[in-house]
Amino acid sequence: MQAFPNVFYHKGIFPHSVKKVPENEMFSFAHFDVDLYESTLGCLNFFYPRMNPGGVMLSHDYSILHGVRKAFEEFFEDKIEELIELPSTQCMVVKR
Repeated sequence: MQAFPNVFYHKGIFPHSVKKVPENEMFSFAHFDVDLYESTLGCLNFFYPRMNPGGVMLSHDYSILHGVRKAFEEFFEDKIEELIELPSTQCMVVKR
């Protein structure tokens, strides 16, 4: 039995690692550490519509890798959520 029954890890390389995740599965937290524009955009496209209100998306390397920053800025250009840059090279978005 898991210590936290509502916490799931999907090991593997994204997006293949989430192919078995049901389409109606919702998330409260998603952490990205994928380093590249295409991978970051893929994560945003997959997770954003599946985030619960108040859910957090956190990404590594936002302030140091151009592709990560570009993907977030382009993706959230027409969204209501604020992109929050954290002092540890990360960024965070809280889903409304």
